[in-house]
Amino acid sequence: MNIDQILRENNKEIIGLFLKNMKEKNRSLQTIKNYQADLVKFMVWFESHYHCHLWHITPDVMGCYLSFLMNGGHYFHQDKSHPLFNLVFKKRYNSRPQILIEQIPITSNSRKRHLSSINNFFVFLKEYHEGTSSKFKINPVKRKLHAIRVKDVDIAHTQILDPRSFELILNTPMKLLDKILINLLYYGGLRLNELNQLKYEDFDMINQTIFLKRKGGNTQKLKIIHPELIFPLVEKMMSIRFSSEYLCVSKKNKKLTSRALYNRIKVIIEKATNKKNLAPHSFRKACATNLYQNTKDLLWVRDYLGHSDAKVTQTYIDTTYIQ
Repeated sequence: MNIDQILRENNKEIIGLFLKNMKEKNRSLQTIKNYQADLVKFMVWFESHYHCHLWHITPDVMGCYLSFLMNGGHYFHQDKSHPLFNLVFKKRYNSRPQILIEQIPITSNSRKRHLSSINNFFVFLKEYHEGTSSKFKINPVKRKLHAIRVKDVDIAHTQILDPRSFELILNTPMKLLDKILINLLYYGGLRLNELNQLKYEDFDMINQTIFLKRKGGNTQKLKIIHPELIFPLVEKMMSIRFSSEYLCVSKKNKKLTSRALYNRIKVIIEKATNKKNLAPHSFRKACATNLYQNTKDLLWVRDYLGHSDAKVTQTYIDTTYIQ
């Protein structure tokens, strides 16, 4: 086995280590697949142009890769038996000893999402080796290469619920159901229609997950953050309204309409904050921003919110709150 083959096997093991960590963090299968695709594409490009270890990657190397994504191009890879090929790439020109790999130019948002995956990969490697090695001490992905920059027009439709306003809402006396609704909106980032469709049977008390009927007919089992703030309240609510099927019902046990639920939450917001420009969707934007602030993982935030496209998720993140 020559040095290049050894490097490729090592890189495969490192990617596997990262993906295993993603599974341990309860990232969705789709998020892990996206990470795998992004990392394999980068790794094969890197191995075809440079013959060194990953910790030797510099910001200049990442600049060259960014140019490759921006302008497109092609190159030949010498190793047809590469351990990562079957995961992402299609084999072409099988009569030749090399494999042709082609890249079409991709959009700015797609490049940022792609580089964000690589950035998180190097963040993981730095943390994994911290205290034992200085190999991955420097992250070669410059922040300006993958940072999310959202135009003002993208976030002006609904104002984000700022932390101070949420604190005011929490400190306002409210009914048990309202507390549940507020926490589901803020920590779960639920859409109003998803919230209104929730049944008690959708709450898995043992695994602390919520079964959601997402927009477009998709379904998801959401492992919500801070379940300790939600599930005990839901359990208490179930004991009070044991005959109800839906969570959001009136005093007469009739399912609330979407308009009634909207008005109910608007009253809570305005009573606590005296702000008329906040709406139920403001909680969803706050949830997206807080999740990205804590994880810097756009793909995970996308899956958590139930978006099909990370570009949509970017419009939910208010960068003025990102440090």
